[in-house]
Amino acid sequence: TLDVYRLSSTVTQHDARKAGAEVVKQVEHPMLSGLLYPGLQALDEEYLKVDAQFGGVDQRKIFTLAEKCMPQLGYAKRIHLMNPMVPGLTGGKMSSSEEDSKIDLLDSPANVKKKIKRAFCEPGNITDNGLLSFIKHV
Repeated sequence: TLDVYRLSSTVTQHDARKAGAEVVKQVEHPMLSGLLYPGLQALDEEYLKVDAQFGGVDQRKIFTLAEKCMPQLGYAKRIHLMNPMVPGLTGGKMSSSEEDSKIDLLDSPANVKKKIKRAFCEPGNITDNGLLSFIKHV
């Protein structure tokens, strides 16, 4: 879209790399997609018509980019809410591609109940216990 071109004309390679440092694999010769990712996530705020973004602290640099760049494009600043990184409900890393590892804001009560019942909850294990972390931090 035109907004991607407009954003690309205001964000330097340095700023794009910095914004994606915690969520995009950092390599000496990055792919263009990794440089575009933080800006595209920022543009999502406008195109999804959201008032706020909620994410882990690994998103903070992307949120900072959005706060700087969105007003330059004529769009409103959004609210950015962050919480500590928490393990997924399945015991490993929470992942958007692993449906049972997370509880989505729009999950139905029945789906939330199903995910909680399936959650990894080993007795005595408080480190990798996504359910305990979710209750504590989210």
